[in-house]
Amino acid sequence: MRRAEISQSKVVFKLVLMCLFVGILCTTAIAQERTGTLNGVAVDSSGAVVPGVAVTITNKESGRAMTATTGGDGTYIIRSIDPGRYTVKFEREGFSLTEFPDINVLVGQTLKLDPKMKVGAVSAEVQVTDVVPLIDTQARWLRIIFRLKNSTGCRRRAHSNRWPTRRLQ
Repeated sequence: MRRAEISQSKVVFKLVLMCLFVGILCTTAIAQERTGTLNGVAVDSSGAVVPGVAVTITNKESGRAMTATTGGDGTYIIRSIDPGRYTVKFEREGFSLTEFPDINVLVGQTLKLDPKMKVGAVSAEVQVTDVVPLIDTQARWLRIIFRLKNSTGCRRRAHSNRWPTRRLQ
């Protein structure tokens, strides 16, 4: 009977040891990082924080874009960025566009990028959606003048502001 107890305790010990080994492997696999992070603080030329800045990070190869906005304290954070080369843009009304054209994000890396926003000229964009014709071709008075001109054979002189008149004989 003693021999059966020893054999059974060896089996239990081996099972416990195997479960611990598998648990350690799974924990290591879960802890592996596959992405990077970008964070920072947007400030103006005087060093004051700038809230409400739109941050856009665009992958140069895939074109995939991720966005964030700076908080009231001027900070932002973008997580889960795939490794690669990126263009990072910072935009806010009243400030010039600040761009970092070639940022390299590596696996497990946390990049700190603090843009200095420069006060820029306020610009307005006007988009014309409809064009009003210069001459109303449907106007009745225009058709009447055209008919009169063609029916009398009269031509207006280039140097005169009046229509020529015919002399009665």
